[in-house]
Amino acid sequence: MALSITDRCVNCYTCQDVCPSDAITQGSTEFDIDARACTECTGHYADPQCASICPVEPALLDGQGSDHLWEDLGVWNRTSLSTLLQQNIPTLAAKNSRDMKWKKFLFKQLCETKEIYICRAPSGDECADFNDCFGAED
Repeated sequence: MALSITDRCVNCYTCQDVCPSDAITQGSTEFDIDARACTECTGHYADPQCASICPVEPALLDGQGSDHLWEDLGVWNRTSLSTLLQQNIPTLAAKNSRDMKWKKFLFKQLCETKEIYICRAPSGDECADFNDCFGAED
């Protein structure tokens, strides 16, 4: 799973200089990570160097691409994905009681399980990115 750079990027160039796989390039508004080239520094370093050196938190996110999870998985729509998850992983699906977008929800579950707390307002409503997590899907 590749890392991705958010719009919080300040274009400082530090991440591009430390990437051993040359997966980071200058984009139109911030740097971009080529998911096909990104190895998360596996085989080179214990941790992704771009995330370690980035001066802006959280300008890098793990596996948060721009597509919806249902698109990444090749299912018809979000409703189909919800049905799949409810049928196959009902305990996990039931935890998404506020109908958070699945990719955001699963990422948050992973962070909580690993005790990595990058969300400044874990309850949701106060978060500046609330509509990104709970808003309508395109």
